[in-house]
Amino acid sequence: MSEETISSKKNNGAFIAVILILTLMLGAMAYMWSEKNTALNSCNNKRKKAELENKQMTALAEEHLGDMSDNLLNDMGLMFSNYEELKQNGTEDQRQEIEAQQKQIVELMEKVRKGERTAAAYYEARKQNKQLREIMRGYVYEIDSLNTLNLNLQNNLDQTTMYLDRTSVERDSAKTLADQRNEKIKEGQRLIAYPVRGFGLRQKLGGLTSEDNKARRIVQIAAECTIAENALTNPGNKNVYLQVIDPSGKTLQNTSSNIITTENGKVPYSDKKSIDYRNQRIDVTVYYSVRGQELTRGNYKVQLFCQGQLIGKDSFTLK
Repeated sequence: MSEETISSKKNNGAFIAVILILTLMLGAMAYMWSEKNTALNSCNNKRKKAELENKQMTALAEEHLGDMSDNLLNDMGLMFSNYEELKQNGTEDQRQEIEAQQKQIVELMEKVRKGERTAAAYYEARKQNKQLREIMRGYVYEIDSLNTLNLNLQNNLDQTTMYLDRTSVERDSAKTLADQRNEKIKEGQRLIAYPVRGFGLRQKLGGLTSEDNKARRIVQIAAECTIAENALTNPGNKNVYLQVIDPSGKTLQNTSSNIITTENGKVPYSDKKSIDYRNQRIDVTVYYSVRGQELTRGNYKVQLFCQGQLIGKDSFTLK
């Protein structure tokens, strides 16, 4: 065999070996491609499933947070009204400061109405709302001009009474003036509760309770507030009456005989609490026990009465 033939066979063998190696590499690459493609399809399926679940959870959260946001808007609306009442009795500087706070409330309400219905957005708005409430509590402590004004009216009324024995015209005129001032004094004796907050409570282990907004769990409904200082009101024991109104407009009661007489007629109440009022600010919480009643979902209103007058109100939502 010639050297040329031997060399040709060697070249052919090397060529075949290269082809085998390439074939094996292509097979390995095909296998790896198939595995990668399978893994990619699996990831795509998981991603689509996660996106679907995320959309469902987002829709559920929007519905839940929507009710909470509506309740927050109701709370801010009542706080705006409370600020308006305070503004009537404040100094010029205080009125300007209160108007600035009211502007913040309006801006926050617009932000809640137009903002995203997310937990982060809701809790941020709730935090700002709480700050505005604390500021309002400070104004309640500062503003006492109404009481001072009515004390002056009381002194003027005493002086007017001394001259009622003059001519009939003068007597009638003085009586009219005295009646008008008496009405102002009566209004000045009204107790004011700031800020009122209503909420539900559920039963925990050990007999303790904690705040909750699930209707089926609620065992008590409470309303807390601070009753402002009032020098004109007679000190002593006073009853603070709580009226809880359910979404249908019915007053929740355990006893149908719970009726009080107010300046606007007879009103049913849910429960009451006796306080020792000494013309100073006092924090009060009144509780109503559900006692097995089945509460419905929706918006509940709480109103507080004292001395036959409405002194504060609030609303909250149970789900």
